[in-house]
Amino acid sequence: MPIIVIAEFNDEPNFIAPDLKFRIQFIKDDFTKFTALEKAGIRQAETCIILCDKTHGRSDQDADARKILAALTAEKLNPNVYTCAELLNREYGSH
Repeated sequence: MPIIVIAEFNDEPNFIAPDLKFRIQFIKDDFTKFTALEKAGIRQAETCIILCDKTHGRSDQDADARKILAALTAEKLNPNVYTCAELLNREYGSH
């Protein structure tokens, strides 16, 4: 099963274990965008894991809002996907 990472990075990370590198595909894009999620194959995905994005000086509230937006977008594109999002503030967990 492939692992697809959507992130706004400059270079692909070089700390990935060699035995996993062939399974990981990187997409340089904004993970909240429909097009990025579709390019990653969200419509066929079984699981979507959304991790903290504190790049570009984003506040905790903004980072959580982006993760919630990405989770809702993923579930709209694929109602059967299991979504897990890392939130910085537990208050937003009900979303």
